[in-house]
Amino acid sequence: MTDELRPLVPLAQLLERLAGSYAAAAEWTREIAKADTLDALRVHGVADDHATAVRQLAAECGLLGSGRHAGLVPARLSQLQVLLDVLGGLDPPSAAPPSERPLVFTTPRAAAHLVAPPVRRLDLLVQDVIAGANSELHIGGPFWNRHGCDLLREVLLPAVAERQVAVHFYAHDPSSRAQPLNDLVKDCADYGRTSLYWWTGANPGIMHAKFVVADRATGYFGSANLSSLGLQEHFEIGMELGSTQASSLVDLCTRLRQEGFFAQVTGSTGYS
Repeated sequence: MTDELRPLVPLAQLLERLAGSYAAAAEWTREIAKADTLDALRVHGVADDHATAVRQLAAECGLLGSGRHAGLVPARLSQLQVLLDVLGGLDPPSAAPPSERPLVFTTPRAAAHLVAPPVRRLDLLVQDVIAGANSELHIGGPFWNRHGCDLLREVLLPAVAERQVAVHFYAHDPSSRAQPLNDLVKDCADYGRTSLYWWTGANPGIMHAKFVVADRATGYFGSANLSSLGLQEHFEIGMELGSTQASSLVDLCTRLRQEGFFAQVTGSTGYS
């Protein structure tokens, strides 16, 4: 790099940070040249402190002439464009935008025809997550019923019995209303490692999250309880979790257990 271009580097670096890449910053300088003013950057949100910093560096490197109302120095602006074009060749390849995971739905039976491919049914996602687990499952919800637990049992028992998947259940209320969940947990415990945690957080808060996470890699999270109504009858919305989301959810559940917000069921229940 020549000594003539070196003073332009701090300004080029600032423009790169503001624009997101050297190539984008080079486009900005072409807009500046066309408008013959640094104020052209205002359309890109360069204002206040950022605009002051750009103007200060522009003055220091000779892009702005001397004097309070000095204009741009065309030769210096051309040199800045050359520098940014060269640095633009060093920009890392643009990363592909992350693909959005489609939402999944439960609808009343009368509206089932509205959930047509490629839209995915919520209950099928829940079952697919469980059926694909290889090492551990974390399953949570505040409300359970007999038929909903039967739907889960179909895929849970093979996961525990055949693939030795460890299952951790999280629920809110250890009252008689939770008997279907107790029965499901006991059935799973007959075949392998199974844990049940009741919410013990301070009132009036409840464990209201509904989720199924497999192997910290994928999962379901949404509005539907893991009940027959939530999985088959209500209007519910959920989404498939990616690995980062799945892992962070499991980490939070683990920390909540460690801090005493969940109490593990032990003793004569048949599960640990």
